[in-house]
Amino acid sequence: TEIYTLSLHDALPICSTTGQANSLICQDVDALRTSLTNLTNVKVGSGASDALSANLKDVKAKLTTLANDAGGEFSAQISGLETSLTALQTAVTGLSNGSSSISNVVTTLGGVKNSAQDLLTAAGKRCPSPSPSSS
Repeated sequence: TEIYTLSLHDALPICSTTGQANSLICQDVDALRTSLTNLTNVKVGSGASDALSANLKDVKAKLTTLANDAGGEFSAQISGLETSLTALQTAVTGLSNGSSSISNVVTTLGGVKNSAQDLLTAAGKRCPSPSPSSS
């Protein structure tokens, strides 16, 4: 009979996998945060629909990546943001074809900001945002 002794070192790959998953989710959150900043900093006015559409597409892609990597974690907040993004897409499409107003886009963009804040607050418990430097 052979006896094998496992050390803590042998268990590290298990912890490393969890750490890698956590790191991946935090990278997704950071990418989404940057993408949301780009979307919410677009100056809404005539001719802004192309920039809004491009940034909206990027946010949706980053959100999909986060949802896939996070499994069911943050599902309520992700769903809320998806709903807000769909409303914004409708408003932006309406702005470009004349069936929506700038104020409608601004209002729905506010909804996106609120939903995004909910998600980022929930994710912040796991992935704190970088602190501004004090220099």
